[in-house]
Amino acid sequence: MNSREYWQKRYLQLKASSERTAVQYERKMLQQMDTINTQISQMIVAWYKRYARTAGIDFATAAQELKRARGKDWETTLDDFIRKAKLDGYEDELDLQYIQQQVARLQQLQSQIMNQVAPVVPELTDSMSEQLQQTYLDTYEHATYLNEGITGMQGNFANYDETAVKMAVSNPWGDGQMFSKRIWDNFQNQLPKMLTDAVMRGTVLGENSKKISKRIAAANNTFSEVNIHRLVQSELAHVTEEATFKSYADTGVEEYTYMATLESHTCPICGDLDLQRFKLSDKKSGVNYPTIHPYCRCTTAAWNEDMPPIGKRWSKNPETGKRKMVDAVSFNEWAKQNGLRKSPTKPKSLVNANTAEKLGAKTAADIDATLRNAPKNMQHLWSKFANQMVIDDDADNPTLGSHYNNRTGKVTLRPKDIEGANGRNRLDAYFHEMAHLIDNKAGNVSVNEDFKNALNSDYDNFMNPRINRFRNDVTKDSDKLVTYGRKSYYDTLEVKFGKNGKLTPSSARMLTQNEVRDELRTKYSKSSLGDVSDMTGASSGIEGGLFGTGHKKNYYWTPGNQEKEAFAEMTSATINNPESLELIKKIYPTAYKKYQQIVDQVNHNSKSGAVSGALNDDNDPFLEKRSKYADDTYEMLRKAKRESLVEVSAQRSGISVEAAQRGLQHILDSKYDLWDNGRLVHFDPSYDMSESLIRLRMHNG
Repeated sequence: MNSREYWQKRYLQLKASSERTAVQYERKMLQQMDTINTQISQMIVAWYKRYARTAGIDFATAAQELKRARGKDWETTLDDFIRKAKLDGYEDELDLQYIQQQVARLQQLQSQIMNQVAPVVPELTDSMSEQLQQTYLDTYEHATYLNEGITGMQGNFANYDETAVKMAVSNPWGDGQMFSKRIWDNFQNQLPKMLTDAVMRGTVLGENSKKISKRIAAANNTFSEVNIHRLVQSELAHVTEEATFKSYADTGVEEYTYMATLESHTCPICGDLDLQRFKLSDKKSGVNYPTIHPYCRCTTAAWNEDMPPIGKRWSKNPETGKRKMVDAVSFNEWAKQNGLRKSPTKPKSLVNANTAEKLGAKTAADIDATLRNAPKNMQHLWSKFANQMVIDDDADNPTLGSHYNNRTGKVTLRPKDIEGANGRNRLDAYFHEMAHLIDNKAGNVSVNEDFKNALNSDYDNFMNPRINRFRNDVTKDSDKLVTYGRKSYYDTLEVKFGKNGKLTPSSARMLTQNEVRDELRTKYSKSSLGDVSDMTGASSGIEGGLFGTGHKKNYYWTPGNQEKEAFAEMTSATINNPESLELIKKIYPTAYKKYQQIVDQVNHNSKSGAVSGALNDDNDPFLEKRSKYADDTYEMLRKAKRESLVEVSAQRSGISVEAAQRGLQHILDSKYDLWDNGRLVHFDPSYDMSESLIRLRMHNG
């Protein structure tokens, strides 16, 4: 390998790193889409069951005309459809009034989908903006590191503050749009059109709700695999190449070499540009500088007449302008010299920009710190839904109580509630209302009979022994019983006896509730009683619950509200109120275990309730477990006998044993000069590769 090939390889490695980042971010974005898709699908199926006629009329003659309505102005298309239907002699066969209602409802459905998605768009935009900025900075730094080695001219990082980088990634390009406009178009125009089209096709074919669900799932998958993939890959590739070019200009690079990704499907334009040299002053994005087209994976490398040999770098004296050859240093050492790595990378906040804006930086930091100390499954839960957590603008309106709005998908929070009104801990209200949001975005997973039955059974199991004790122990001869005329009082509470001489069940329950109330108030602080008060209100029908701080009795007449509130109370207590959690576990032990199962179900994104054992961005958001698993697996495989693994690899892949041997040696044993420049190192262990190798080793590949 000559020096020019070596340096080109270094730029290709930089491009490969950017592509890996794009893949990881796309996977994260698709996981965010899963919950959105679930919610939209449920809404569409409900609409379909209510409005779509699946029998009694033949739509075959109307199908072609109605399909043409997709993506057009609905009212104009309807008039056109009716006119043509009459001209073609179909008016006797078509129920035009019904068709008119259907199209009007489809128009309404498309608007509903747009409204459902709208609250998510700002968070997706913020998330992508953060990723684009980070990619731009990482690329600029690594490219500058390489460019300095070629030209000897030092880059200037003084001008790269947050504002400058935001401006760099927000510039319009390609079709003249900013990335935020493309996100808006995809989610507010393309997705609603695709889903409405799926419903329309099912309508004209008279399909049942099961088939329409499959159509919706297929439309969602197409949107994710095509639109989201194109958006993420194109935007990240663009900022990568723009950051590289900016680094060229800042470090004195005068020419660049175009490097196409040579594959079977490389486009002719990129193929013709491969290895051509261009002056920076002649650069034309989309013509002789990537990206050339959507999904373009091409890149460039700095070109200089005297490229330094492997293991060396040019160093230029800023005062004399003279260059000299010096030993290469690693990127980390170079970054340290330039003040780019002064402290470890701060972990990504679990609180989004909307929360910080609405509640203030200090409260947002307190929420993030509380989550960092919460159990891992709670951190995973928040990480999964963080970008969908939107606080409404009426949060400062003192006349409104804190609540989650199912229609808008937003949370309203009163400042005094956040600070701990009504005997709650500070931040309890935030975690409670956001738990409602999570529950709803995940498809109201809390609403199921098992959870409801566990809540009511636990309450009965806690209270019934005391109720029975009162019925057995309290008689008309009891010392504590006071009688005035026909009325009897026990501890100042009026009680009644049945014909059998025992307390009536209602009187025994009242005495039990009073005893439990006094007992718990003595043992637990006021701020720990609010969660249980609401839950006991749902279980018993007591207005406000045992301690009077819960919902009104009629609130729980609505099916599902008991489970939803319990999910929110348990979430808030688990994260922010240890004393309340202790009490919940005391009264509702089985229900809390059911709650944990629901959380696991949401974290693992399993709609059937089966929990996947694979590690992913949901159960390992910071890549800690996957990195350790990969490190341990590679180390184990390096020490293990390899004959069986080689043989199975050859059989499964259809290659020779020798080729399989070389492949495994390349992955596990060989060392290369990668980013550390001059020091040979193994490839970083890959979790996905580890999984594949383990399956092969077990003959399950």
